[in-house]
Amino acid sequence: MRPLSDRSSSLNRRDVLRASAGFALGSAWGWDGLAGVVDQNDSSPLRPSSQPKSVVGITQSSEVQGGGRIRMNVLKEMLEAVMRALARKKTISEAWLSFLKADDVIGLHVDTYGKKELETIGPFVRVLVQSLLSAGWKPEQIVLSDGLDDLVQEFHTKPYSLAWTDGLVDFGSGKDQLCTFVREVTAIVNIPVLKNDNLAGLSGCLKNLSYGMVRHPAQFKENGYAPYLADITLLPEIHDKLRLNVVNGLRVVYDGGPLVDSFKLDQAGLLVAGTDPLAVDRISLDLLNVIREKNTLPAIELQSILSLLDASQKGLGTIDLRRIERRTVTEADY
Repeated sequence: MRPLSDRSSSLNRRDVLRASAGFALGSAWGWDGLAGVVDQNDSSPLRPSSQPKSVVGITQSSEVQGGGRIRMNVLKEMLEAVMRALARKKTISEAWLSFLKADDVIGLHVDTYGKKELETIGPFVRVLVQSLLSAGWKPEQIVLSDGLDDLVQEFHTKPYSLAWTDGLVDFGSGKDQLCTFVREVTAIVNIPVLKNDNLAGLSGCLKNLSYGMVRHPAQFKENGYAPYLADITLLPEIHDKLRLNVVNGLRVVYDGGPLVDSFKLDQAGLLVAGTDPLAVDRISLDLLNVIREKNTLPAIELQSILSLLDASQKGLGTIDLRRIERRTVTEADY
């Protein structure tokens, strides 16, 4: 088995710009390009809307990984550059305050599945916590989700208690106990890892935001997790507290996910962020498909991701690329 340090990303800067700008990726995908894909090949005029476009920030660095390690200084520059671009602010403190309140208790809901194999989750969260602390929040205002005990001890953040509601919470399509984490915080920053998912097609913002919040998630897998993911996310304890989604795409599981197979990892060096979880997932899907194309795998079609389609119909966000403003940050902007 080749070590990760010997592998390079199949993505380059041109690929990221191509995908994030919505340029066509060729007839091999069976699409007329990426722009405007809501219904396949939808070319209808964009209807006027009073709703502003969802904004997604995207960056990629070929320098963030070297010798099998994450270069923390580069990762910090990536995160803060995307945050400033997303908020259109000059400083990182101003950027964070565009999404969070000074008195918030901030819950970082992190996808820690495959933490040991990926080796990116700890560094990613460490940089994010350091950025919040530098912007003025105190350690006791930050709660890290389960599986990050080492960082809790390092930063002395508010302890996480793995506990569940006493009774079942009814979310419409099902009932389950809800993690009390969501009731202990006033704001949620959702931090998924970009992965293919053999059942859902994509494991990203929507799945991490919902699937990781209930005690018995395995009972909600049928039909590609639809309608369960959307219905759980619509619970006020989650929906009303969600402030930001920051996707860890430093190493992407491009096939066979959510299991992490070292032979199916791409050192993509990506970071994608936005307030709309569906818009971020939509852009993440395009980037994932570029990686799959370069590894001679078929694209994952939007229409096959039933959970995203269902969530869009329920108003959780947009998957229409015409209503997503993409702000791509290059390494020259760091």
